[in-house]
Amino acid sequence: MQVGELTSQDSETAYPNATYNMSPTARSIASQSHQSRKAIPTICLAFSRVQDLSDPNHPMLNATVPGGPKLVNIDLTTNQIVKTLVFSSDLVKPDSYLNDVRIDRAKNAAYLTDSSLEGDNAIVYVDLTSGKGYRYTFKQTKAIYGTVPWVWGDPVYQVSGLSSAIKPGFITFGAEGIAISPDYTLLYFSAVGGRFLYSIPTAAPRANDFDAAQALVKNTGEKGISDGLETDSNGIIYNGQVEQNGISMYNPATTYATIFVRDPRINWVDTMSIATDGYLYFTVNQLNYLNAIYYAPMASRTLRIGLIPGDGIGREVIPAGRRILEALPKSLGLSFSFVDLDAGFEEFKRNGVALPDKTVEILKKECDGALFGAVSSPTTPTKGYSSPIVALRKRLDLYANVRPVKSVLPSAAFPDPIDLVIVRENTEDLYVKEEKTYDTPEGKVAEAIKRISERASSRIATMAGEIALRRQKIREVSGTGGSRQATVTITHKSNVLSQTDGLFRATARKALEAPKFASAGLHIDEQIVDSMVYKLFRQPASYDVIVAPNLYGDILSDGAAALVGSLGLVPSANVGDGFAIGEPCHGSAPDIAGLGISNPIATIRSVGLMLEFLGQEQAAAKIYAAVDGNLAEAKLLTPDMGGKAKTDEIVEDILKRL
Repeated sequence: MQVGELTSQDSETAYPNATYNMSPTARSIASQSHQSRKAIPTICLAFSRVQDLSDPNHPMLNATVPGGPKLVNIDLTTNQIVKTLVFSSDLVKPDSYLNDVRIDRAKNAAYLTDSSLEGDNAIVYVDLTSGKGYRYTFKQTKAIYGTVPWVWGDPVYQVSGLSSAIKPGFITFGAEGIAISPDYTLLYFSAVGGRFLYSIPTAAPRANDFDAAQALVKNTGEKGISDGLETDSNGIIYNGQVEQNGISMYNPATTYATIFVRDPRINWVDTMSIATDGYLYFTVNQLNYLNAIYYAPMASRTLRIGLIPGDGIGREVIPAGRRILEALPKSLGLSFSFVDLDAGFEEFKRNGVALPDKTVEILKKECDGALFGAVSSPTTPTKGYSSPIVALRKRLDLYANVRPVKSVLPSAAFPDPIDLVIVRENTEDLYVKEEKTYDTPEGKVAEAIKRISERASSRIATMAGEIALRRQKIREVSGTGGSRQATVTITHKSNVLSQTDGLFRATARKALEAPKFASAGLHIDEQIVDSMVYKLFRQPASYDVIVAPNLYGDILSDGAAALVGSLGLVPSANVGDGFAIGEPCHGSAPDIAGLGISNPIATIRSVGLMLEFLGQEQAAAKIYAAVDGNLAEAKLLTPDMGGKAKTDEIVEDILKRL
């Protein structure tokens, strides 16, 4: 079992005795155990008179020893074993790795985590009187796909098979840390392969109703990658910060975390326990040195980003976006180079062209992505001028404009969380700019071509479906989705425009009925555009992903900004195959240009959105979290949000949070 009692600073003895530690099973693997301190961990809960030890009997992370996993109760006054409870086969699977344990003395109940690398991760409840219990394989007990901790500046991967050649993979350790609230009403748990903390009422696992218990699991917030958990008498949760060589204090009431202690010696905290002397005791397992885990020092990837400020406040917000990219943590393995490019109405007035060919060529040949600020539009017809962003979308085939609209805090008008995405077709509709004006006996007539193609409609609907499924996966693994289903709402006016909008509607529906969407449970809805406007402003929380032709998408996405307070908050990305341009939804705002009061948040969020579509989701998540922290605190607001803060003040605050 390998439990030791420290008898001095540098010596220990077997606890409770050598015989128990050197059972026949333990004796056969004892010589191997020193190669892997994670072979038979001991998880303790210290009370005034008794101590409970969980023995997983899972040597060298291989199969569980039949009949081996047990819970041992020891009287601390005599150091004698009071009771040994061997777990039944319905509670322990062949690949189970029973790990941390918490005890509810009033209910005589034990709650354990099964953090197996390969088995069904679970929360296990055991009645300490009868030895009976239930096993709950909640979605949230599993590792989140793609989780890679960073320790000492390098990523840590998992080896697939201890005896095989190194084949790096994401961390698959499931639920490990577990803690119980001071009043014993809530159980907290988290997976090593994930960054979220979850809670469930302690009564739920005792009721033997999986569906009811699953529905009660709640995501309490992001707390970083951790192993062990512990709560104090005030309900504060202590969790080991794997990536920061420390321990943080997390308040589930406010979802706010602060570092409690940091030290180079704190390398991957495992078990934690608050003793009766008021001290927090913890073990450091150095899991990153285990032979099942290995470091993969990553060469920094350099992304070249084109910066196109454009006109007006674009010259103020795009530099803010650059500062955010430059401030991203080095642990992400990213670096950036930048190239300044010209476009806009001011460029047209200087050189007679709004989008120079040189700008397009550099973007195509040199850049991985770009940031676009804003453009001014002439107030009167100007010969030779056309929108540079529209032209840029066409020339780079950036066929999708993706605009997330998300509230951070509830409001009186919209108490339910708003979290939707408008996916707008970017290349055709009335924006093909094929217009003419001619004289008739009754006066002038102006006409414009509305072009809708099957190809463009199909690929924009496909992207909308993929975004909806990705959002659903995030909701499932983070426990924030409830019963919400991945849904794409097709917006059109086919009751009047039966040919153009009729083609868009039929093609989009066909694309979204493809097997890859149908098998994933994607729900397809439709709304006539005028009804869509009404319902979007009446019940925005009911929408997930909205897909629309160019004109309707433009109107809906700008209007949706009012749902969350300001155009200055809403980002967008112009996306094609392998390229993305982040673009804030606001205009050039010439009335405030140069005053230093423009809102940079839409641009900063657009930086995150650009990174998402460049495959840098972790970097994007850090940006979103920093922005959300600024908005949730609501102390620094620019004038468009009812405050007096300057652009630079907002940027500095977000940089500190980043």
